[in-house]
Amino acid sequence: MDQQQFDVPPGYDPVEAQRSSGRVVEAPGFGRAFRMSFGSPMVLGRSLPERGAMSEGILIALIAHLSLWVGWIVIGTLLVALLLGVGASGGNMTGGEAAAGTLAMLAFSLMVATGSALGMVFIALPIGALGLWIAAQVLGASRGGYLTTLRTVYYGQAPLVIGVVPYFGSLVGGIWAIVSIISHLAGARELSGLRATAAYFLAMVFNSILMFGVWIVVGLVAIALGA
Repeated sequence: MDQQQFDVPPGYDPVEAQRSSGRVVEAPGFGRAFRMSFGSPMVLGRSLPERGAMSEGILIALIAHLSLWVGWIVIGTLLVALLLGVGASGGNMTGGEAAAGTLAMLAFSLMVATGSALGMVFIALPIGALGLWIAAQVLGASRGGYLTTLRTVYYGQAPLVIGVVPYFGSLVGGIWAIVSIISHLAGARELSGLRATAAYFLAMVFNSILMFGVWIVVGLVAIALGA
């Protein structure tokens, strides 16, 4: 039997076709989503579901921020090892004491890195996504809401894994992550690239004002309690 052929009309978008039919568009698997966050974040943003679990995005963000911290831990540990090695060679401490000091510094750094990554993923990023959601709404976003915006922020963190490379890795990864978040936002919230970019920087202003306000309130409360 001859295989039946179907003509695909020009401009056909399977993601949009599923969305228009009322079906829930499932996000791609973890590995593919991670790769797409680097190379085609806007396409990934269009495929992100508007509801459902966020475990995949959270895991990507955790890996990215832990990688970013690992890069700085490598630098810090090597610097401490160098300083302790100089101290040991100068007779101020033994080689065993220098090694123990380096290991203690490494363990402490890993604890700080884990705590910081968890704080970023579960506190800072959701708060930052609030400002991005408000900015996107102001600029005419037509699809999704806060949770969709939070997904774009989580998936957009993927390029930060480049930060595992000391020195320039964090700079390149940080810039790439900004581009990735903006592209995810444009696809997921159906904004133009220009409006998505404006929403990102407008959110930065909003979140800065919010943070400043929180510090003022905390300061006033501390003054009141100390009086």
